[in-house]
Amino acid sequence: MASILKAILDWLRGLFWKEEMELTLVGLQNSGKTTLVNVIASGQFTEDMIPTVGFNMRKVTKGNVTMKLWDIGGQPRFR
Repeated sequence: MASILKAILDWLRGLFWKEEMELTLVGLQNSGKTTLVNVIASGQFTEDMIPTVGFNMRKVTKGNVTMKLWDIGGQPRFR
């Protein structure tokens, strides 16, 4: 009986308590910002990356949390 009540409460929390976040990753060039965004989004690591020109934005949903990840390029002209 307690597990059914807990399941109902978890379901209600999922309906009403959703989190949305916007995160901006800022750092020097070649520091791994794009790699971090790709690992969070897809769960896969790739060594072949090209430098970010300008910015990248990815929207990732994990459970009840939705994250909008902004990856800002680290070249000197963007500082």
